[in-house]
Amino acid sequence: MLVIVVILTASCTRNKPPEGVSCDITSHTNGDSVGRNITVEGTVSGMQSEWNMYSYARAKLPGEPWWLSDKKAVVIGGDWNVDVVIGNDDTTSGTEFQVAIIVSSKRPSAQTDDLPNSVLTCAQVNLTRQ
Repeated sequence: MLVIVVILTASCTRNKPPEGVSCDITSHTNGDSVGRNITVEGTVSGMQSEWNMYSYARAKLPGEPWWLSDKKAVVIGGDWNVDVVIGNDDTTSGTEFQVAIIVSSKRPSAQTDDLPNSVLTCAQVNLTRQ
């Protein structure tokens, strides 16, 4: 199983994606203030037909796990978009979140304390809940 993660942040903190795979996030930048339900968009190249894209989100609070969104991303040509849920009805305004976009040959776990060791990061952004 090949897994690639796009964590929305300014610099790469893990390995680069495998040669020939490139992914970018085009819809959000660090510090964006967002509502509960957002769409994250970007571009990808070199993705194989057996791969799918999924999104994880987590509050930047101690002990908070990564939560997988219900639906996989829609990929058309080199463009993709995926719906991401940022928190829940009880999430307070100003809570910071991280979002990770996973490229995988099979559906990842619904909840995880840490992204798998095989995950590769190519970008990252921190979002703030309105």
